[in-house]
Amino acid sequence: MKLHASSSSTAPSQNAAPVQIRSRADYPHILAADDEDLPPVRGGQRTEVGNGQATAGLREEDQLVQLVGGLQQQHDMISAVAVLNPCAPIDQRDAQIPAEVQAFLRDFGFKDVNSRNQGQTALMVAIDVRNKRMGKILLGLMDAQAINARDRAGATALIYAAASGQNGLVEALLSSKKFECIDEADNEGRTALTWAANGSLKPDTFGQLLGRMSPTGINAVDNLGRTALMRSAAMGCEDEVLALIETSRERPGSVDFIVQDRHGMNALMRAAVARESLSVGLLLQGLGVRDIDGMAIDPDWDEEPQNYLEGHENVVDALLEVLEDEAIKARGPHGMTALMLAAGAGAEYPVWALLERLGARDIEARSDHGFTAPMLAAAAGHEEVILQLLEVLEDEAI
Repeated sequence: MKLHASSSSTAPSQNAAPVQIRSRADYPHILAADDEDLPPVRGGQRTEVGNGQATAGLREEDQLVQLVGGLQQQHDMISAVAVLNPCAPIDQRDAQIPAEVQAFLRDFGFKDVNSRNQGQTALMVAIDVRNKRMGKILLGLMDAQAINARDRAGATALIYAAASGQNGLVEALLSSKKFECIDEADNEGRTALTWAANGSLKPDTFGQLLGRMSPTGINAVDNLGRTALMRSAAMGCEDEVLALIETSRERPGSVDFIVQDRHGMNALMRAAVARESLSVGLLLQGLGVRDIDGMAIDPDWDEEPQNYLEGHENVVDALLEVLEDEAIKARGPHGMTALMLAAGAGAEYPVWALLERLGARDIEARSDHGFTAPMLAAAAGHEEVILQLLEVLEDEAI
């Protein structure tokens, strides 16, 4: 996922002004080495880095570790040169920086490893073009201020990596002693955890990120009032929801399950209706309710998650296990409960699961506009849901 990079077809010159960020395909010398993108061997041989004799016979990943370790030791010497002679040419101050890094910096318009181009750092650009190898090398070279920098949209390097699903760089940033802004949110209020809530990271990496965040970061709300939990629940991302639930057990009070977004929807409501929420909005409009923006599908949820139906069923089950009855019966938009929302959307499994938990106690409860769950299901023509509700009512009457 590219957050901020733009493209250009004009080749940059060594003395040119800062250039537009381009794809790694424009620069064949850049070693794009994301584990998920490229095989570990290129042309039958490992790519050599740094001193060929010093790294001969090592795997590329081991070579990278050795190179980054050496660069970290050299960093103080490079900084000392810059301090003693700040007017020295860039190439003199960066004499210890590998040629491939200097080429990367030139190609993307950076004066040095800690400078910026169009608000982005070199590390952000390396992540943007999915060059994990370069990202890890830069992480060893850059100072703490540059590593923790935010771009014009307020995004950190960690947000870049989490949003684009680059597990290796997320783990590298979390392991770096220089990286500190784990809980930071971008200008839309979204943290790295919020961006990763849609399943962009591997479960283990998501768990590492979650484990490093404070309750403030875990429960951060974006401009729509939504938390990472809400986003995961709405998209049926079972692994992420289960990880958040487990965190709440290990660190009591660290995850807010009952917070509602600016439209009054909580995580259970989002999971219960998911993408079918649009049908609820149209239903209410047909019944004369005009203020239905809270029911609209969110434009940023534009990718179908894998195992869509199964994922939402498991998320609903997981949330019902952890929530108290009062939270399950909470009122949302227009005074509707999760059961009303699910019935109006024709979401059969959530209706069944909610009835199993609550019985017939809330079937006849009414919304602010006087609608019950059976009325909403009937108005939308959801026959199976109507039968579910009536069956429970009959059982309770016997």
